[in-house]
Amino acid sequence: MLNWSKKMLSKYQITILFLLFSFYCNSQEKNDTSKKYLQYFNLTREIPYLHLNKTNFIVGEELWLQAYVLNQNTKKLHQDTANLYCNIYNEKGEYKQTKLLYIKDGVAANSIKIDSTFTENTYYIKASTNWMRNFIEDEAFLQKFNIIGNKNNTKKTIISDSNYDLQLLPEGGHLVESTNAVLGIILKNKQNEGVKIKSGTILDDKNNIVRKFTTNQFGLGKIKFHYKPNTIYNVKVSTFDDEEITKLVSPAKKNGITLNVENTDSTFIKLKIQTNNETLKNNIGQKYYVYIHNTVSISKSSFTLKKNTNTYNFFLPTKETPKGINTITILTEDNKPVLERLVFNYDESLFSTISIKSTTKLNDSISIQLNRNNNDVQYLSASILPEETKSYDFENNILTKFLLKPYVKGTIEKGSYYFTNINQKKLTDLDLLLLNQGWSKYNWHNIFNNTPDIKFKFEKGITIKGAINSSVKDSTNIMLFSPEENLIINTPIIKNKFSFENIYLRAFSNISFSIQQKNNFLKPKVYTTFYPKLNKQNINTTITQKHFYQNKKLDLNLDSFIGERVILDEVTLESKPKKKNTPTRLFASRTSYKNTDKSYLRRRGIISFLTSKGFRIVGSFPNQVIYNNRGVSNLRGNKGAATEVTLDDMPIVTQDQNNLNLISNMILDDFEEIIISKNDGGQIYLYSNKERKASTKNLFQETTTSLGFAKEKTYYKPNYLSTNNSIFKNYGAIFWKPNIVINKENYSFKTPHLNQKTIRLYIEGITNKGAIIYEERVLTIN
Repeated sequence: MLNWSKKMLSKYQITILFLLFSFYCNSQEKNDTSKKYLQYFNLTREIPYLHLNKTNFIVGEELWLQAYVLNQNTKKLHQDTANLYCNIYNEKGEYKQTKLLYIKDGVAANSIKIDSTFTENTYYIKASTNWMRNFIEDEAFLQKFNIIGNKNNTKKTIISDSNYDLQLLPEGGHLVESTNAVLGIILKNKQNEGVKIKSGTILDDKNNIVRKFTTNQFGLGKIKFHYKPNTIYNVKVSTFDDEEITKLVSPAKKNGITLNVENTDSTFIKLKIQTNNETLKNNIGQKYYVYIHNTVSISKSSFTLKKNTNTYNFFLPTKETPKGINTITILTEDNKPVLERLVFNYDESLFSTISIKSTTKLNDSISIQLNRNNNDVQYLSASILPEETKSYDFENNILTKFLLKPYVKGTIEKGSYYFTNINQKKLTDLDLLLLNQGWSKYNWHNIFNNTPDIKFKFEKGITIKGAINSSVKDSTNIMLFSPEENLIINTPIIKNKFSFENIYLRAFSNISFSIQQKNNFLKPKVYTTFYPKLNKQNINTTITQKHFYQNKKLDLNLDSFIGERVILDEVTLESKPKKKNTPTRLFASRTSYKNTDKSYLRRRGIISFLTSKGFRIVGSFPNQVIYNNRGVSNLRGNKGAATEVTLDDMPIVTQDQNNLNLISNMILDDFEEIIISKNDGGQIYLYSNKERKASTKNLFQETTTSLGFAKEKTYYKPNYLSTNNSIFKNYGAIFWKPNIVINKENYSFKTPHLNQKTIRLYIEGITNKGAIIYEERVLTIN
């Protein structure tokens, strides 16, 4: 049975629950605080996360990654994100390079070659979008990775006067005399890792032991004690290496209110607000507002200080409180925040799981089958490393990045612990973590005064802006042509300028421009600029710890770890066999016409030729349309069935587009082969004559894109000379599998085992409903 406060009537308790629930459902109320809050978070926010295959690399390897972008408002994969910048910086934060990823349905995969230009020991990879620059809070993904074996490779050792850093954080933000205080505690070592204490005590100014306490394995704990007026307290801890650390507790306020949270009941989250008699002397009738918010919704209740009432209890129903992280803030009537606390409302729907049904060894590889445990679509990526790996050390995983980091300011150690095999102890430890994080990262001054403006646009592709170096009539079309991207588009020229916006182009693609004028194409002289411009600003990687560092050499000999490319003393060049023209879609009944045929009339126009083969061309340049006269629809009196035309494997005439004008003025000599099928509407495949391609230079101006999306590679194994030594087992990689989509019962893939008896499998991802997936398994190879 819940321990309801004796100072509160049952009717008032019910009213509080109803107000919290009804306000949550109708969060667009007219209260200025709620209105400001909702305005501040009105614009959609992106949260990117990169799943890297590992964090320690050797020159010659590849950094493989899969990007996931979350919509903070919907808590699902962001369906509108397109441009994601993955920037590399050195240890000082100096810009090195950029990979621009094309995000489709919230996901993208790519890689970065760790080549000889990676000469330093430490680098950072950052993932962000242009749109994210509109917000004060930085949600960019940032992860450090190391290059092992570089010259003068060092490991950082921290030097300081003490081996430990003891931190004390009052719950809610401050303590008040004559109230039951809760003091958060965290002990960290030189490596900024939490350390369990051997024993702990809090002492008053007469050196009396007030309370004994301990911490969990991460050095997190809390101390409950009654704060007596005009008393000074000290916290003393002993470590397992017998070092004693003492720290003064910040003096309590003479008057005010405090906030304590109990989050151990699955039905309610209890808020206990206390004050003292000193406060009540002059503040009877003082009103406070209690807000529960999570950037998407905000709920409100209130209380008023009453005579002889020092404790005010609130109970939040977990079923009606938003799942995941919530922030509890208490504000005065003039909107001054005085207390704040983060809480996590656990719900199974936040997570999803997969199971591994079987692993079968097949010669030099094994087959892994992943089974989903519900009907949600799962988007996953998998890193397979040696079982003894020391190369999977991330500041955040997908769980902490999406569930915790958008709300907390500090670091989260071993984040996967809290959400793997969840039980009451882990939820208690998570609450300790949030208690010691202090206030949320969202500053109330910004919420009230700095509603985000759209200064940086939402990028959805590449934009090419250009100018024509000649006088061209307005509304004349300029065409952009890229066989590599299956791209044919046009746009009007206005005052000798044009713009192609939000198009998909990969880096270093070949593109051509031509002006469509009267009955022909003309080669323009254009000057182009590609957008967006890359942000090459450096970043701040300053270590915030109050410690000093010295460098210690790592003794690793990697000279014979990854083999060099073989360079032959003598190479005999042989001409490559000519690639056969192979239509992608063609029926059995087809005819081929080659420029080597005696009957091939090289000077004949292509339109005349196609007409002689039973096709009808209707209209005049540039609006000609082609039909198959002999198609079945012609028997019904129509013009003929629609015909598909493909030029060098790029569709130029389909049901959705008509660019027949690209070939209207060409002759047969412009093609080395023409393949025709008369089935249905007919298919025409045209293959350019490479020897005559120079003749089209007077029609097109060609260039190479200076900016574009990175091309995705297929995973390849580095040339490891040995997979049995300790260097490989600690720092090597076995396999990387991105782009896993489980939309049926299961998904299978093969991975090499590289003669390992056991392998470690890391799987991260998210479902179409926003449930997070994180699995770490050790598989024994039978």
